[in-house]
Amino acid sequence: MAINPNIKKILQNIRIKREEQNITRLQLETDLNLGTGWIEAVESGDIDPPFDLVLTIIESLGIDFSAIVSNVEFEKGLSLDRKINPIQNKQDLILNFKYGDYDASYTLKNATIGSFSSVLSEFRNAYSKSDAIILSFFKAIEVWPNVNPSDIWLFIISKIYQDRYNHASSEINRDFSQSWKRASGWALEEVFARHYQETLMEHGILIGVFSKKKKIELLNKMRLNYAVEANKADVLLINTRGGNYDCFGVAHIKASIAERRQNDQNFSGALLAKNFFSPFVTMDCKAFPSSTPNNRGELGGVIGSDDDLRNDKRKEFEEEGYFSACFSYNSNTNPTPEGQKATSRIYKMDFKNVNDEFTELVIASRNRLYGR
Repeated sequence: MAINPNIKKILQNIRIKREEQNITRLQLETDLNLGTGWIEAVESGDIDPPFDLVLTIIESLGIDFSAIVSNVEFEKGLSLDRKINPIQNKQDLILNFKYGDYDASYTLKNATIGSFSSVLSEFRNAYSKSDAIILSFFKAIEVWPNVNPSDIWLFIISKIYQDRYNHASSEINRDFSQSWKRASGWALEEVFARHYQETLMEHGILIGVFSKKKKIELLNKMRLNYAVEANKADVLLINTRGGNYDCFGVAHIKASIAERRQNDQNFSGALLAKNFFSPFVTMDCKAFPSSTPNNRGELGGVIGSDDDLRNDKRKEFEEEGYFSACFSYNSNTNPTPEGQKATSRIYKMDFKNVNDEFTELVIASRNRLYGR
C-alpha cells in the first residue's frame, strides 16, 4: 500500500539531513543494529515505518524534529490514513479510497458531507459490529435513495467498516478487513429480513434470521431429503397462519454471485424438490480494480434479437433453475427480459418499494402451499 504523502515528505527530509552529515545508509543501519535495506526502505517510502523507528533515526542523527517538518507543505486531508475520504465538489460528494492497487474515487451525485456524516453517525452509535453495518446501510439508502444499493454496500459501507478510526481505540490492532468478511455476512441477512419484515407480517409471514436451535427445529419439520447444516440456512420464511409456524422457504443471501454458491445450489435443490420457495438474493457486488471502479455485477448480458450474450452464471438461474428466482439489488443487473422463457427469472431490485417482486412471490408461494 502506498505511504501517506505527508509522511513521505517528512521521511525525505530525514534523508536530506542524513546526507548533509555524510552518513551512509549502511553506517546508520550499523549504528542502530538494523538489517540491510531498512534505511533505504524508510527514506524512499517503500514501507510505512513504525513511529518508534522514525524517532530512533531522528535521535541517532541528532536532528531537531521541528527542522524536518517546518518546511513541509502538507497536502490537506491526507495526514490521517483513512479507508474512505469524502470531499465536497460543488453539489456532488467525491469518495476517495484504495481499490486494489488503485487510488479510486466514487461520485455521489447531489450529496453532501452532512449526509455522509449522518451515515457515519449511525455506524458509530450502534451497539454491535453487525448492527453498525445494518443501521448505517439503512441510513445510506435513506439519504441517497437513487444510488445503486450494491455500490453503497461495496464502496461505502465496507470502507467505513474497515477504517479503524471508526471503531473504538481499544481495537487499534484489529484486522478489520477480516472482521468485515465475518460480520457483513450475517448483517446482510438481517438487512433483507428487516426490510421485508413488517410488510410480510401483515400477510401472516415471518421472515427472519433464527438461532441455530430454532433453524434445526424448523428445518426438521420440512423433511428434506438433504442433510443441511443449520448455518447454511440464511433467512427463513415462516407461515404463521393457523399457529403452526411452518417454514415454507429459505432465502439464500449473498453479497456476490460467486460466494459459496455450490452449497446453496444443493440445498436449494432439496427445497425445490419439496415445492418449497428457494430464492437467491444478492447484492451482486463485482467491480474490477481501477481508478473509477464500475460495479457491474456478474450476471452479464441477456438474449438479444441476434445473439445469446448470457454467461454461465446467468444460465444457472434461467436454464438450470437451481433456485426459485434470483433477486439482484445491483442497479446494473440486466433482468430476464419480458417474454423470455426461463426456468427461474432474474429480477433487478432496489429498496425503494417493499411491495416488490420479492414480496409478491413470497406471498404467492405461501398461498400455493397453504391456501389464502
